[in-house]
Amino acid sequence: MKIVVFGVCLYILFTFFCLVYVLMMIDALKHFISIIFTIIIPSIFVLFIYWTYYKACTIGPGYVPLAWAPEFFSKDQLEKAKLKALEKNFQNFISYEKPTYCIKCAAWKPERAHHCKDCNKCILKMDHHCPFINGCVGHYNHKYFILFLFYCTIGCSYCWSIFAVCAYKYININWMKLLMGIQTEFIIFIVNLTVLGGVTIAIGSLFTWQIWVISNNCTTIETYEHQWTEKESQILKKIFKWKYDLGSSSANWQVVFGDCKYRKKWNWYWLLPLKPDINSGLNYESMIINSQITNSVTIV
Repeated sequence: MKIVVFGVCLYILFTFFCLVYVLMMIDALKHFISIIFTIIIPSIFVLFIYWTYYKACTIGPGYVPLAWAPEFFSKDQLEKAKLKALEKNFQNFISYEKPTYCIKCAAWKPERAHHCKDCNKCILKMDHHCPFINGCVGHYNHKYFILFLFYCTIGCSYCWSIFAVCAYKYININWMKLLMGIQTEFIIFIVNLTVLGGVTIAIGSLFTWQIWVISNNCTTIETYEHQWTEKESQILKKIFKWKYDLGSSSANWQVVFGDCKYRKKWNWYWLLPLKPDINSGLNYESMIINSQITNSVTIV
């Protein structure tokens, strides 16, 4: 899957060179102001896209430490549960309670951790496996993945706007030539506007989805449980409350992007792909305390 990563990097570079080419083609680089808006600003977007993409690809999502075992249980209880799991071989049984035992890894895993069949490991707070970063999005690289989507969405939208303006100017200047036949430059405009527009919509949709996920302190995998418990609450006519929702969007975002200093709702360094001040990924704060969860062992 490394070829996918290489393809993403190559497409970003190709789009930027196409942008410079069409700007030179319509002679739009005469003034310093136009250079700022058409070259320097897109270059900054490209820099941040590459920076965040590199961090998302190279920093692992976080894996369960070796010999980790859940608390509040004796060794005898854990051993009996492990033997029971191996006897029944509940490989297709899914549970969101804690703690869970992974048969494939032959190890315990903390809450919100899931086994990835592609990575063949248990991922801390796994969101999903992403082929575009050649790995999983999890506890430690979720921030970088979000920032990559953010800068891609903004950067692609900005570059698409420049392409659209350049195409409009090109058609006004060369409309006589276009009537006589399709020009190569016109094909460049159409291809870039179409492809870049599709990429912008796709990445923007994923970014919008991730905003909802983080605002609710949820993951893509956990949305199934989120929807199921919400429907159950509606049937029972109870007020729905997601167990990991900390009560405010800013508090939920701090789980991924790090604690805010000086009681601010957000920090400017959230926009930079710097290491977030987050927990170990082995325990998570929950607004709902379920005594049955802390007194039972779940096998998956």
